[in-house]
Amino acid sequence: MTPTEVFLTIRAGLSRLDNEVSAFVQSQGIDPTPGSQAATERASYACPESLYTVSAIASILLDSVSEHVTVLVRAMTEPITPFACLTCVRSMLESASIAAWLLDPMVDAQRRVGRTYAHRYEGLEEQVKFGRSAKVPPDKLKELEDLVDKLERDAVTLGFTVIRDRHGKRIGLAERMPSATDIIKLVLDEEWGYRALSAVAHAHTWAMLRLGFTTAAEQPPQPGDGARIVAMEKSVGGIHMHAFSVVRATKALAVPVWNQCLYYGWDKERLVAILESVYDQMNMQPVTRFWR
Repeated sequence: MTPTEVFLTIRAGLSRLDNEVSAFVQSQGIDPTPGSQAATERASYACPESLYTVSAIASILLDSVSEHVTVLVRAMTEPITPFACLTCVRSMLESASIAAWLLDPMVDAQRRVGRTYAHRYEGLEEQVKFGRSAKVPPDKLKELEDLVDKLERDAVTLGFTVIRDRHGKRIGLAERMPSATDIIKLVLDEEWGYRALSAVAHAHTWAMLRLGFTTAAEQPPQPGDGARIVAMEKSVGGIHMHAFSVVRATKALAVPVWNQCLYYGWDKERLVAILESVYDQMNMQPVTRFWR
């Protein structure tokens, strides 16, 4: 196929994957299958509500991933916006890695709930910082701080520890929430890809020039000062850049749903058939097929 045909194929495949995975999830219902790991944990854990919280957070994150697929496909449609494509995929990796981390079928209920407390603690601390920066009234700020304290009490009741630094300051609950880079490396094995995407999001010109521009022409030395000027022009990116984005987007979409499928006891063979078919359409290599 020509580069254009390859591009159109992988873009169509990404849209198809989103549609078919979404239809699969909806067809399975909102509840775990009786006898599944999720159902067993809810029936036996001391605080079942905490496991419902896991599912609620993961669902929000998965919805975010799916929405970003829609935006990515639009950004990859003429007029193509290469920077928007890259930062869109970056956001997908962050949401997907946390969702897959929470739904990991390889951990037990206590570890899973502990991860939720780690994530919620980080979120509440950020909310307090937001309140301070937004100069919310002192009483409202106190309400936010009280929520963090209540979260700590709830966590301790369930047997989790409070993480403190060497000065005794509270810095986490149950476990330290991994940084975005660390959790993406752990769950998706995409550290280098995420670093490249983050370099664009953080406005590092070395990444923006390499990924969003091509060399148009080198100008002769300027009269007088001899300055060497290279003219650059905006580029929509070659097939390699689009393939880079789509491969990571498909992983961000598929991995957390795969974990959810295993954890909830859903129809694994049906999901495998969807993934194999779409990956075949997109000509994805065997190394990318993590479910095998």
